[in-house]
Amino acid sequence: MSGIIEAFRNLPGGHKSGLKVEYTSVTSVTIQAGICRDSTDSVDIELAGTKVVAITTLGAANGLDTGAEAALTLYYVHIISKDDGTTDGLLSLSRTNPTKPSGYTAFRHIGHVVNSGTSNFIDFVTEGLGRDVRYHYREGTLSTRVLSAGSATDFTAVDCSAFVPDNARTADLMIFVINSTSDVFTLITLRPDSNTATPRTLFQTDKTANTLRSFTTANMPLSVTQTLDYKVGNSNNAAILEIASMTLEL
Repeated sequence: MSGIIEAFRNLPGGHKSGLKVEYTSVTSVTIQAGICRDSTDSVDIELAGTKVVAITTLGAANGLDTGAEAALTLYYVHIISKDDGTTDGLLSLSRTNPTKPSGYTAFRHIGHVVNSGTSNFIDFVTEGLGRDVRYHYREGTLSTRVLSAGSATDFTAVDCSAFVPDNARTADLMIFVINSTSDVFTLITLRPDSNTATPRTLFQTDKTANTLRSFTTANMPLSVTQTLDYKVGNSNNAAILEIASMTLEL
């Protein structure tokens, strides 16, 4: 592998190949081998093997850059390197400005992981080895819920930033609606936050009472603050929204 990597020194701007971030355990992720340009397009960063990065390691390489572990928090995963070629991983609250350990001079954001409300990493799987990566949460109901029993009949903002990083502009949502009466239809409408363009009415169903309606995942644009607006057809409707997946540009 090292001979192949050597042939591609001075990679094109923004290049990334490999460096896949994988779920390892409730406290760690693994960075697979690969190579990329750093965040300033100044140097190449190469990882020949794998690195396990743990939230329980504080203030050091292959751990959390600064501070203590926090529940219900999104952490960005970075590859970092020294001038002598030493390469490691790092977790940080910042995508663009992680606190690098002493001696490390370059970094590149390569993924993210979310710590749950019980301080356990939420299981995920990724697809893609280049800059565009599909990110899927693998845990079920409640793990990535951004709205529970929402009954607002006027457009109301929903904050998705706990599960959607700031380099994603759309998210795939799992949408559930329950109707408490048989007198009205079940209805939910979504739109990008504060977007006054034509709202996106996702579904209207029958008048069956007290039945949970599960619908196909819907892809929705988000605002720059990772929010969207929702409303239900009437106060007898209750909506649940969960983040299922997203496409990231790394």
